[in-house]
Amino acid sequence: MIAPTWNAGVVAEGNYFFSVNNPGRVIFEDNDPGRMTARDNTLVDCNHEIEVSGPVIEPSTYYDYTLDRSMDVPALVMAGAGVGKIDP
Repeated sequence: MIAPTWNAGVVAEGNYFFSVNNPGRVIFEDNDPGRMTARDNTLVDCNHEIEVSGPVIEPSTYYDYTLDRSMDVPALVMAGAGVGKIDP
């Protein structure tokens, strides 16, 4: 679960959620709400969509990046998981 609080800003982008209860919430427990933008996420068997409340600062303001497709995340994680998979 992604849960920004106390006016924190989060860009939830390119994530894969499987069977997650409330994958993203901006109002969580008794804390002040945060801010969140969500895009290009994959939600499988989740009970809610990701809550959004903006604005947030775009990551591209600080650095360039290229996303992998969210549907590819499980295979990418498994390909890099396990003993001897991390390059020093």
